[in-house]
Amino acid sequence: MIILIEIPGMAYITQLVNTELPLELYHSPLWWKLFMSPSALFSKSSRERIQINAIQRAKILRERFCKDRGHTATTNHGNGSIERLLKKAAESIGRSDLDLSVYIANLEDDLYTDVEHLVGEDMDMLALYMPRRLAKEVHRLMLDR
Repeated sequence: MIILIEIPGMAYITQLVNTELPLELYHSPLWWKLFMSPSALFSKSSRERIQINAIQRAKILRERFCKDRGHTATTNHGNGSIERLLKKAAESIGRSDLDLSVYIANLEDDLYTDVEHLVGEDMDMLALYMPRRLAKEVHRLMLDR
C-alpha cells in the first residue's frame, strides 16, 4: 500500500522539481539530483531540457533582481558608462563571460552611476564592490584615461 502511494508521489515531485526549480536542480550536487529527479538524468534530452530551463530561469531571476533594484539589466549612463568600463576590464583579464550586473548594481546603490564618480577612488575601495582582480584592472584603466 505504501509503495502505491510513494511511486506516484515521487513522480509528481520529480516533475515539479524539473519544471519549477530547473536552475536549482542544474546546480545541485549529483547525489541530490539522483534523489530529487533521477529520471531526468537518464537521457541526454532530459538533461538538455533541464539546462535550457535553467538558463531561462536565470534570465527571469536576473530581470527580477534588476527590477527590484530599480534599474535594467543593461545600464547605460552616457559616455562615462560604468558598464563599458567593467566590460573592458573583464575582457582585459580574460573574463568576458562574467556577469557584471551585480557589481554595477552595487556601485549604483552607493550612487556611483558614472565613471567620473570613481575617479580618485583607490583600488581597495573598488574591491568592496567587485572581485579584487577585476577591481585592479578597473583601477588601472581609470588611471590610463
